[in-house]
Amino acid sequence: MGKKFVDIDFANRGRELAEGFTNDSIKLESAIEKNLFVAAKAVENDAKRLSPVDTGQLRASIATRQNGHGENVAFQVGSQVEYAKFVEYGTRKMRAQPFLRPSLQKNKAFIKDQIVKALKESFK
Repeated sequence: MGKKFVDIDFANRGRELAEGFTNDSIKLESAIEKNLFVAAKAVENDAKRLSPVDTGQLRASIATRQNGHGENVAFQVGSQVEYAKFVEYGTRKMRAQPFLRPSLQKNKAFIKDQIVKALKESFK
């Protein structure tokens, strides 16, 4: 009698593994997108709270914008009001009243926590 040969079909197993990685990748991208949105909204809320109010136009204009999806997702928090940059950075005649940079600084740990949370959720 000859020795028994154990055959493993690497082609089929490879497809199964690739599908598993693809599913994990999609789960990860989705979780990161969701959790980064939560983090961006926290930055937005703090920026609104920190923004100086005269007419309320600046505060009302602060918003979160999503660019891209999946692995290319990015979020921006800001304002399209023309004078927002002058309020944030000041001018020669007006002192700066930063509201965006401090809100980002305040939320750095929360942003990191949201990324870690997304990783944990994806690989349960």
